[in-house]
Amino acid sequence: MLGVNANDMTKRILSDHFEQSLERLKTFSQHARLAEHPDNLGLAREGFIKTFLKENLPSLIDFRSGEILDQDDNRSGQIDIILQSALSPRVHLFGDLQVAFADFVLGAIEVKSTLTTAAVDTPSHFKSALDTFRNVKALKRDHKITGTRSKTTIELPNTPCFLFAYTGPTMDTLLTKLNEYGDYNDLTPKEYWPEVIVVLDREYYITRNDDWLFDKKNEDIYLTHEGKECLVGLFVYICQIIEAWNAKSHHSKFSKFFCKLDSTA
Repeated sequence: MLGVNANDMTKRILSDHFEQSLERLKTFSQHARLAEHPDNLGLAREGFIKTFLKENLPSLIDFRSGEILDQDDNRSGQIDIILQSALSPRVHLFGDLQVAFADFVLGAIEVKSTLTTAAVDTPSHFKSALDTFRNVKALKRDHKITGTRSKTTIELPNTPCFLFAYTGPTMDTLLTKLNEYGDYNDLTPKEYWPEVIVVLDREYYITRNDDWLFDKKNEDIYLTHEGKECLVGLFVYICQIIEAWNAKSHHSKFSKFFCKLDSTA
């Protein structure tokens, strides 16, 4: 597991920082209950995780809401938080709302106050999040995110997605529902699985076993982690995406957004 589980006398500084961040988010979440309307509660809790990311990630990253667009005019639908380099192009709408180009998106984050689950053919917050991730991962992008680990080049096949829930089901229930969704829709994990899932109140996170965080030692789809450092996986995964992205140049291919879709030129 990333970090060190130890008592307060021997705890590493970063471990202590993320444990304190966990407790801070829990406190903010409880305070937000003063908002009776669910939309206001959701916006407040979305703001809290934005604040956590802004305080801990490099300053040249934007955290906006909106939609993601690919060069064939396919759209993702509304995304709670779109991660993007502040130096990358986007279409600004109003305030924090934007339309982002798929080729320049570093991650899509969905934030849920309560992550409900249900039968795979029944609406739930979890199904809604996976539907969104399925749309995001289907978007075409020429600029793939690639990094190097142990001298091996790793390429993420599509846009990374992250799910953050303040309250949610047990880990076993969540994993069961993840697999049920893929079986029901005849999808492979890379077509809908989020790269990292965090459930705050139960203090666990789940990551894709994709070589990005850890050396891949088996063919399991996922790795699980429990404990007070449940924010670490999200933080480190995104940090490594940012580092990999900044190590290369990415040229805008605007011509693909203006030519007719049926053009063969």
